Amino acid sequence: MNAVTEKVLQRLNYERLLMTGGLSPKRTRISLPEVMQAAEEEPRIHEVLPAIVVHRPQIISRLEKEIQPYPELIRARQDFFFGRKRGAFYGIEWTECVKAATTFKNYLNRKRAVQKSTMMTLRVSPADLEMLRRLKEKTGARSVSAAILQLARERMLSPL
Repeated sequence: MNAVTEKVLQRLNYERLLMTGGLSPKRTRISLPEVMQAAEEEPRIHEVLPAIVVHRPQIISRLEKEIQPYPELIRARQDFFFGRKRGAFYGIEWTECVKAATTFKNYLNRKRAVQKSTMMTLRVSPADLEMLRRLKEKTGARSVSAAILQLARERMLSPL
């Protein structure tokens, strides 16, 4: 596998579009010519390309400037947007591309719906830290943070 293909697969792995073993996900900048070059070696990239162009075009840097030499990709984006059926897309059945795009869209929607949490840092003395660890053991919580949350919820629910 050449370096460009590896770079593209790492980014697609980061975006959860293509899961590849042996490659760590990385948020690297990729361009459309790099994606097309990598797709020659790894045809699954063609399968997810419409999903990228329609649902998350910012994955590919300078997409709008670099898409002109690829009229097939422009037509695929229009066909997908208007719901038209078409034949193969770079040798991949169009239904497979639509299925990959729908799965990716559902993933993005689930990702947005997940409740976000905020991180809080505490400065405590060694004695207080030991007390929190004993509290964790006593409550059976999996971490000190979980023990603090459990205690706070119990205090908020009980009458003062």
